[in-house]
Amino acid sequence: MIWLLAACAGTKSPDAAPPDIVLVTIDTLRRDHLGVYGYPLATSPRLDELAASGTVFERAYAPSGWTAPSMTSLFTGLWPAQHGVDHARVDAKRAYGQPVLPPSHETLAEALQSAGYETFGVSTNGHVKAQLGHAQGFDHWVEHSFFGDNDATLAAVESWSEPLSKSEKPRFVWLHFMAPHAPYVEREQFAAFQRDGVDDRVAAYDSEVAYVDEGVGRALELLSLDEAVVFVTSDHGELLGDPQGWGHGGIAEPLVRIPLIVSGPGVVTQRVSSSASLVDLKSTLVELAGGTPAPTAGKSQAAVLGGAELEDRELIVTSRRGGSKDGLVDGTVKVVWGANDRRGHVYELVSDPTEVRPRANKELVATSMARFDELNSSPTPVPPLSDLELELSDAEYEKLKLLGYVD
Repeated sequence: MIWLLAACAGTKSPDAAPPDIVLVTIDTLRRDHLGVYGYPLATSPRLDELAASGTVFERAYAPSGWTAPSMTSLFTGLWPAQHGVDHARVDAKRAYGQPVLPPSHETLAEALQSAGYETFGVSTNGHVKAQLGHAQGFDHWVEHSFFGDNDATLAAVESWSEPLSKSEKPRFVWLHFMAPHAPYVEREQFAAFQRDGVDDRVAAYDSEVAYVDEGVGRALELLSLDEAVVFVTSDHGELLGDPQGWGHGGIAEPLVRIPLIVSGPGVVTQRVSSSASLVDLKSTLVELAGGTPAPTAGKSQAAVLGGAELEDRELIVTSRRGGSKDGLVDGTVKVVWGANDRRGHVYELVSDPTEVRPRANKELVATSMARFDELNSSPTPVPPLSDLELELSDAEYEKLKLLGYVD
């Protein structure tokens, strides 16, 4: 617990043993379909139990409504416009393209390596892979392309049993679970979530959430890192028949407002109402590890985990999928504009949580756009990026089409 008290005080203790850290990201997970965030159905007993003894962030945001920019922001602590991994395409010729994260961007795993950690990572989403630069800094890396079952992630954990147990260093483990990404599989619990007047696709999604909740619980058991600080979050949410439709890719609230739960020794049991973003996680984890966070767009939340309070700040949300849009969230006010249509709208999220009553405010839109550009201007300019070009097999193309990545 010394490390957290030191972080809260803004000092480093020479006696502070850096903790093991586990970071779990769950693809396409909506915060409001978890019990800890008020969902009435029992989709998430294990995550709820984790949250009951930890810190729950009420207003955590993903910087984008889809995987590539959000996960790259988590890894680098940079906004999507700063790291440049903000688009991907699958064309009619079955070619896949996505920018490659350059080695000049230090990743979370590299920063933790520098702080003395042994690093483990498993990706089950093809937008996050070694060829795209995301394996930088991982001593042990496993990847699967768009694999929706828990088995792939759990198999990786089991394969690390020996290096995890024999490591003389603190350990950092990143686990990505692909469920509940579409297409929603009707898991064993499906019937329990069916309700009159509710689309069966929502029940299938809920059964996927319950399925991945089991997977997370099993993974934590297999890791046996009892003194670890555990972070659970999502790369983005999902539209489930909301006014904006189905799927993901934009910046509507169900897509960018995400769960963030932290539990472990020294973490205060509390609900935090100040804003947080995935870009904060790199600085937060590096500070917990006893390192000195490099300048990023993020703000360390380490002190918050020990009970300190941070001031609210504006958060960027942006997407080049599902309509090219940019936005700024400031407390409970969200300003949104098109990348090619700068007129913009303002949403009052308390009175209009589903964002169906846009109002005009030219002055606020102009101020928000200027602030958006200011936040994106630092800490470093985007270096020229090259796209990884892959020729897809028929099976790979059909799988991406099923996942919704082919128009």
